[in-house]
Amino acid sequence: MMKVEKGFTLMEILITTIIVAMLTAVLLSRYYGQQERAIVAEAVTNLSAIRQGEVSYYLENSAYVAYTSLDLDITSTAFTYTVNSSTGTATATRAPAGACSGTDYGSCTVTLTVDGVWGGTHPYKPT
Repeated sequence: MMKVEKGFTLMEILITTIIVAMLTAVLLSRYYGQQERAIVAEAVTNLSAIRQGEVSYYLENSAYVAYTSLDLDITSTAFTYTVNSSTGTATATRAPAGACSGTDYGSCTVTLTVDGVWGGTHPYKPT
């Protein structure tokens, strides 16, 4: 009677490990992109609120003002916000400062004009 050996060969284990590693790499890269998109969604919401405040203030006073004067409750650790007082364009700049490329989104910007046009350098800005 022959003895039957049970178990996995080294080749089977290596192939399984490689497949799992490749799937993990793909999923992690998608996860980090989604995380940054969520952070940008915060900036989009805040910029929309700033725009509404700027338009309302302009209709009453015929001038734009710093968003801090609009009595808006905007706090963020990921972005700093500014408003161009001559055009009313609101800008969110990603903190901390960096190269704005690859996975380093520092110094990337998202802008919103009073006309509702989105712009900036961040790869996940609205179009």
